[in-house]
Amino acid sequence: MIAGAVNNELNNFQEWSVLKKSVVTAVAILMGLLVAIVGCAVQNPNAYVLTGDFSEMYVGGEVVIFSGYKDDQPVVVASAELADGKFRVEGEVDQAQRVFVYVKNGVGPNGEKWAPIKGQQFILEPGDVHVTYTTRDHTSATGHYNDIVMGSWKNSETYNKAMDEFQAALKASSDKTLSEEELKAVSQAIGEGQMATINLENEGLKEVALNHNDPMASLLAIQMLRYGGGSWVLEKMYELAKVYPENEWLSESIASAEARKLKTDKASAIAVGTSILDFEGESLNGETLKLIDVRKKNKYVLVEFWASWCGPCREEIPHMKKAYEKFHGKGFEIFAFSLDDDRDAWAQASEEEQLSWVNTSDLVGWDSPVAELYGVAGVPANYLVEAATGKIVAKNLRGYALDEKLAELLEEKVQMAPAMMMSM
Repeated sequence: MIAGAVNNELNNFQEWSVLKKSVVTAVAILMGLLVAIVGCAVQNPNAYVLTGDFSEMYVGGEVVIFSGYKDDQPVVVASAELADGKFRVEGEVDQAQRVFVYVKNGVGPNGEKWAPIKGQQFILEPGDVHVTYTTRDHTSATGHYNDIVMGSWKNSETYNKAMDEFQAALKASSDKTLSEEELKAVSQAIGEGQMATINLENEGLKEVALNHNDPMASLLAIQMLRYGGGSWVLEKMYELAKVYPENEWLSESIASAEARKLKTDKASAIAVGTSILDFEGESLNGETLKLIDVRKKNKYVLVEFWASWCGPCREEIPHMKKAYEKFHGKGFEIFAFSLDDDRDAWAQASEEEQLSWVNTSDLVGWDSPVAELYGVAGVPANYLVEAATGKIVAKNLRGYALDEKLAELLEEKVQMAPAMMMSM
C-alpha cells in the first residue's frame, strides 16, 4: 500500500513537471511572439538608411544632402564623409521628398579638387535608398518613389543611349589630337546630347506628373523638372494644391511660377534687335565693373549669366575660352555675371576654370536685381551685343555657334578694313 501510494505521488509529480515545462515553453513562445509583434509595431516608419557610391567622381569630401534654400543657405538634411567614394547615413524623414546633393571639399580619383555642383537631385524617402553619382550632370537612386518618378525613364534604353552618347562626346572633347573640324563636330554632339537627355528627362517627368495615380508621385515629378516644363505645370500644381492644401512647397512654387511667367515675358522682350540693359557687378578683388565701360573698349561683348554650381555652364567654359583666345584681339570681350551666393564657391570655380575675362557678381543668387532686370530664369544664358550701339545681335550662343557668329561679325570687318582705307 505504501509503495503504491509513493508510486502514485511520483507519477503525479512527473506529470506536473511535464505540464509545468509545457506551460513554461508556451509562455516563452508567446512572449517571443509578443516581443516580435511589439518590435514591429514600434519600428520607426520614418527611418531611412541612405548609402551612396560617388567613386567615379569623388574619393573624398563631405556629402551634403539638402532640401532647398532658406536665407540663401542650403537647408541641410544630412551629411557624411566620403571614404573611398562611398558613404552611409541614417535618419528620419516624414515623407518622401526631393533633395539635392553636392560634395564639399571634393577630391577626385586623381587628386583633383572640385567646386561643389549643387544641381543633382534624388528622392529621400523612408526605407533603404542608394544613390550613385557618376558625372557632374548625372545621378541615379533606388527606392519606391525614385523607381516611380525616375526609374521609368532613366532606366529606359532610349535615355541610356542618349546619356552614353553624351558622355562619349564629353570624353572625346578632351582629346588634344583632334582637328578644328573634329572639335566642332564633338562640340555639336555635346550640345545635342545634353539637350536630348534634358528633353527625355522632362518628357519622363511630365508623363509621371500628369498620368500617375499617386498624387505624391505627381508632386515629386514636378519638383524634379528642370528648366520649367510649360504652362501645364502651373495647372497641375493648382490641382495638387487641393490634395495638399498645407504643402508649403506647393504654395511657394505656385507663387514662384506665376512670378516666373512674368520673368519669361520680360526675358522674351529682351530680344535680338533690342537694346542691352546696362548693369554693373563686383569682381573677385572688389572692383566695381560696369558693362557700359567694357562696351566702350570693345566691338562685341558677350553678356554671360552663369554660376559655379551650374554643370552646363561649367561644361561650356572650355570652348568659350577657345573662342575668347581666338577673337579677343579682334575686339571681343566677355562680361560674365555669376548668380552665386557663396563667394568661396564662385572664387574656387573661377580659379579652377582659369577665367580670363570680366568676371562679376553681386552674390545674392536668384535675388539679384541684375537677374531680375533680365528676367533670368535659368543658367546658362547669354546675349551678344554690338558694343557701339548696344544692340543685341544674338542670344544663347553655345559651342561653335558662338565662333560662327563672331567670325561673321569680326573677321568680315577685318577683311573689309583695307578696302575701306583704299577708298578714303
